[in-house]
Amino acid sequence: MDQTDSRRRILRLTGITIASSLSGCTSILGQNKTTSSTETTTPSTITQTNSSSQQTTTQETAAATETPETTTTTTTTAEQSLQKPTGALRDAPVPDSHSEYTYPVMGHADAPVTATVYGSWKCPYTQEFVHGYLQTIVKKFVQSGDLMLKFREVAYDDGKPYHGRDELNAAHAGLAIWNHVPEKFWRYFAILFANQGNSMNSWATPERLLEFANFADVSKSGTIRNEIQAEKYKSVIKKTTAKTKRLNIDGIPRVVVRGTVTAPTVNPKHTVRQITRALANR
Repeated sequence: MDQTDSRRRILRLTGITIASSLSGCTSILGQNKTTSSTETTTPSTITQTNSSSQQTTTQETAAATETPETTTTTTTTAEQSLQKPTGALRDAPVPDSHSEYTYPVMGHADAPVTATVYGSWKCPYTQEFVHGYLQTIVKKFVQSGDLMLKFREVAYDDGKPYHGRDELNAAHAGLAIWNHVPEKFWRYFAILFANQGNSMNSWATPERLLEFANFADVSKSGTIRNEIQAEKYKSVIKKTTAKTKRLNIDGIPRVVVRGTVTAPTVNPKHTVRQITRALANR
């Protein structure tokens, strides 16, 4: 093989890798059998797509075009610098009937359409979506009363913690806050993603998560700590993993509306069209 052919082959493989990586964190259907359960698990990129997901997810190579929300720096009582988020998420409305919802929701209870975001507290692609096009969705559809938005944390990959053991701490902390202080959940959500650590590092300790909670003015820190340590929401978390398999979700973040799956960090406009179409057919 001459140098020209070699160069073309390298460029082709590089293009495939770049296009794949835009989809998000993957392997939640057990496609990657080498994922370790250690605390330094490295998220992989999409290298294949099954036929079912091709029918529901547009695999395009356009990244989200929204500019990440602006953050300013403040300091916690532990003297650790935290980023204070701005934008639509920190004051997102929560239904009065929040106790009826197993998973965190924002919006009005009578909203005609519900969109579910499948993501991960430690996934950098979920963070990209949260800081970018999710802001647009909340402003355009949730604040208008047209859309209820639900968040489901994908914590397991083929029965193992997705981004390391500490991912489970984050999963339990989020659900504990939703169950005990739901009016502060989305503020906590925004703060965590503004201060998300490297997915390869074990930063989601109970202590760190409680710092985020305190910064969000979340009360009942003792109860939240106990529920993290007791892994109280294990069955609820595993139900989300089972749901991703039924939906043929092959990576995160994903947005699901009436059974249709889109990849918002691949083609955010497709996700918006998905919601608009559902509203038109309500």
